[in-house]
Amino acid sequence: MDAVIVCHGVTYEYGRIREWGLGIGKWNLDVTDKMETAIPGIFAVGDFVNYGSKVMLIAGAFNDAVLALNSAKTVYRAKCREDGQNIVRKHPIQ
Repeated sequence: MDAVIVCHGVTYEYGRIREWGLGIGKWNLDVTDKMETAIPGIFAVGDFVNYGSKVMLIAGAFNDAVLALNSAKTVYRAKCREDGQNIVRKHPIQ
């Protein structure tokens, strides 16, 4: 994973992120049911994402985060296997 970008606030000011080609509309970004954007491997969560069963409550954002994390883990785990790496390391205290 290269980066995690956290944006919070009450205004819709996307700045240069609009130039990335993610498909941001006037207010929202359409994502798949796995929270993936129009660019494979980039995931988004929160109030500004839109998908078919979106629940516009804070609890919905928590669900979005879990879906995105699990989806990203699946993508990056497969990529690391291709590269002969292991991204999942067990914590020394079990």
